[in-house]
Amino acid sequence: MTWCSPRGGGPEEEEEEEEEEEEEEMIATKMTMKKEEDEDEKEEEKTKKKKKKKKKKKKKKIATKKTMKEEKEEEEE
Repeated sequence: MTWCSPRGGGPEEEEEEEEEEEEEEMIATKMTMKKEEDEDEKEEEKTKKKKKKKKKKKKKKIATKKTMKEEKEEEEE
């Protein structure tokens, strides 16, 4: 005679349930990690874009200063 719990599940069933729960937890953990990685990538992209935009703005500002300086020199001549 085998052992049966009042709810009808034996030791084998309990092991299967535990394995399924562990597997579900692992999947949930992987999904969470993936989500965090995606968020980190988005944040990195934003940072890169800001740096690029700032650098471009700085170059434009420098070019404008050079142009203004050249114009002044031409006016003085």
